[in-house]
Amino acid sequence: MKNTTKPKGSFILIPIRNTPQTAKTIATQLIPKWSGEAAFIIPSVKGKSLKETCRNLYSYCRKEFAYHVDPKGKELIRSPYQSWSDRKNGIDCEDYAIIIASTLLELGYSSTLRIVDYGNGWQHIYVLVQGIVIDPVSSLFNYQESYNRKLDFVVETTKGLSGYKAFKSIGKSINASKLAYEKKLGKEALKMRTAQQMYATHGHQGVRDFFVAKMQEKIAAKVKLNKTAIEKIAQYQYNIEDPREVKELTELAIVKVVRSIAHHPNKSVRGIYEKLVELYQSQVNLSLRTSTSVLLQQYSTPSPIAYLMGVYCGIHLNHPDEKYLEPSAGNGLLTVAGKPKQFYVNEIDDLRANNLEKQGYAQVTRLDSSSTNFRKGVTTRFDAVITNPPFAALDKKDWVTFDGYEIKDLDHLMAIRALELMKSDGKAAIIIGGHTSWDELGRIQKGKNRLFINYLYSHYQVDDIILIDGDLYSRMGTSFNIRLILINGRKEKPEGVAPLRNFAQAEVVGSFDELYERIMLNVRAFDLSHKESLAESEARAHRIRILKLKYSYETNPPKTHH
Repeated sequence: MKNTTKPKGSFILIPIRNTPQTAKTIATQLIPKWSGEAAFIIPSVKGKSLKETCRNLYSYCRKEFAYHVDPKGKELIRSPYQSWSDRKNGIDCEDYAIIIASTLLELGYSSTLRIVDYGNGWQHIYVLVQGIVIDPVSSLFNYQESYNRKLDFVVETTKGLSGYKAFKSIGKSINASKLAYEKKLGKEALKMRTAQQMYATHGHQGVRDFFVAKMQEKIAAKVKLNKTAIEKIAQYQYNIEDPREVKELTELAIVKVVRSIAHHPNKSVRGIYEKLVELYQSQVNLSLRTSTSVLLQQYSTPSPIAYLMGVYCGIHLNHPDEKYLEPSAGNGLLTVAGKPKQFYVNEIDDLRANNLEKQGYAQVTRLDSSSTNFRKGVTTRFDAVITNPPFAALDKKDWVTFDGYEIKDLDHLMAIRALELMKSDGKAAIIIGGHTSWDELGRIQKGKNRLFINYLYSHYQVDDIILIDGDLYSRMGTSFNIRLILINGRKEKPEGVAPLRNFAQAEVVGSFDELYERIMLNVRAFDLSHKESLAESEARAHRIRILKLKYSYETNPPKTHH
């Protein structure tokens, strides 16, 4: 039986990522010092020619050593023995380079350590020998990607000086034993090591599931965490380093907590809503603008608004035969009032779509919901449509005309495409960007908003368009002003336009209490006794009467005599 036990190796922890100084020290000091540890590899890789040996060495490294990027802000540089010890948890590119150059050195070959910049700083290190590229991070042997700049450092066949002295200016030398490592680096290093072990045991997806469960626990307990604290938990305890992935997984945890509150069996709609407002106000601000989020304008709906949108559509009543559509679903926040098995959800972003696939929806698709192909790809007609499409202007070449109405914004286009899939007696709750403005005659200001809203009023029974202050949106990573459109069925024959300005339409809702009252004015056939006490019912009915009187007074003020 093959003996896989090796003597303890060495490693060096430095507080910075790959730099030319790091590469130079590895090439001129550490590889000559550590190369003897690679001798055990030679019988497995030595071929009849240098190229065959290099190919064998490339294949051996890819087979025996998992690849894993070191935690952000830390660079763990391993000797060959230490890499062997850590091979299942994973090693980084400079560790591969040390193994390869050390093996070649023991075989009598000088080599070159190349550090490259792909456009975002010095990022990667690999080995060349007599023109042959050996980079186990790449899926191809003897291949290197194009780069913006490079620096090369020769690994000579003559042994060098001790690497520890060379590293005093950029890092700290640590003798390799796990006990010494943990003692020197403390709890942070122990967590990093535990995260690697968790990854090796449970795999990529398993680790992310553990992180989501941990965040659910903290969110439900209203633990005060900011974005930085969450990213540190993800990095050091779960080995998840991509900030955008951390954001999306955190939002998935929020969705799961919100859904559990929304389906509490002993609470009224008002009681659930108040719990969600309380949770939302304790929630971490999810602000993060990556190139992807800017491109897709990915901002999710605050959970209290998402829940009330579901209530307006009757989704919370859980009629078992009904089917619902969310065509730009994100991580699923708009679906929390209902059961996933009744929802058909669509999401073009892969990371978010992967999160949706874990939640038990009836169907998850990855279609462009702004295109005509979306209607072809989704053949069901839905009892309710609920959506918060991305806010963005369309390029002129992408403008689309519906029955003479020219649509110029992406959110307007996606809303219309979604409504095409609603049953004639279905309901819809749709969020679009911005606030409506009116001209001196009380008409919606001429332009794209007038065209879109007139289209809606001519084709659908529009119950309300609610202007919501952007501050209610701020914890989802933006503070855009928004409008919530409530639709109760399709007109038999297209006719009519948007009404002239009145107080109810022009008032900006600035608090969650106001939003609740405004939406509940539009909830038809809502059973006030549904898990609601008599006192709650009477209080809500009184508030609605006051609001109706207020709207009536502002729209038709009493005449005065002069």
